[in-house]
Amino acid sequence: MPDGEVDPQIIADRGDALLLYPNDQGRVYIKAGNVLYPAMHYEAILKFGYWEEYRGENNAMMIDRYEEK
Repeated sequence: MPDGEVDPQIIADRGDALLLYPNDQGRVYIKAGNVLYPAMHYEAILKFGYWEEYRGENNAMMIDRYEEK
């Protein structure tokens, strides 16, 4: 992660998908398929609804290191 970036946090959950939040960018991770989608503004992701506040362990750094294919 480049200097000056905020560590990603998992901020929302909707079953198999988690939202990662580095700065104002969000990424959706689908656990079942081990798929990490490209970053986009987190509000664009949240507007689709069905997200709940995430209350689990923050393992976003490990997920964020996953390379997109």
